[in-house]
Amino acid sequence: MTTPFKITFRKKVKDIPNSEILNNFKVNFERTWCDKATIINDSKLIVENEFIRIKPDLNWNLWVGIGKAEININECGEKNNKSVSYTFDFTKGSVTFILETALILSIVFFNNKISESEFPIFKILLIVLLFIGIIAHLIIILRHFSIFLKSIKMGFKHVGS
Repeated sequence: MTTPFKITFRKKVKDIPNSEILNNFKVNFERTWCDKATIINDSKLIVENEFIRIKPDLNWNLWVGIGKAEININECGEKNNKSVSYTFDFTKGSVTFILETALILSIVFFNNKISESEFPIFKILLIVLLFIGIIAHLIIILRHFSIFLKSIKMGFKHVGS
């Protein structure tokens, strides 16, 4: 199923064996507390996270809101060139944020005890919450882009945790 909350990064690499690329990603993903990283074959790695995650870092890690991620390596037409693609799905985190926002909106707008003078304060609060949610989504995307590039360039050194 395709969702608007799937992001894919691609990078061409040269002269790096598939096994080394996949192993680097596996080690880095495990260091960042993913639930399960599995190398499927010589060109594919899948990360699967539980719906509710209980990890030692209290869930403030790279995988918050990420249900599934995938690394695919495809041979390019040129000799020894490969295309590494990294797709991650943050539908879980996005839907959670949308539901939380809807709950807050319903509480504010259907509460009869709020006077008209207090109502603009709640509007500002909602705008701030939406802004924080958008920034949180951007941070998730940037963090995954960063680990993608670092895993390719540096292997599993200085990446993770």
